[in-house]
Amino acid sequence: MDHRGTIHRRHILAATVIKTGRLHDVSSLAGVMPTCDRSLVWFAILNLGTNSTRREALILAPQH
Repeated sequence: MDHRGTIHRRHILAATVIKTGRLHDVSSLAGVMPTCDRSLVWFAILNLGTNSTRREALILAPQH
């Protein structure tokens, strides 16, 4: 069992602050991420169901 948390194995910028959550069939990902040209970007994503592929694609998209 990985006791480091659900975000540890993802390659996310070190200065990013993220909180995950789950309640029944809903999962969430919220936080703030620094960017080069837009200062801080705040986000909250709610996902109905167990497929988190789209949610992670948004967060792990290449930085421009």
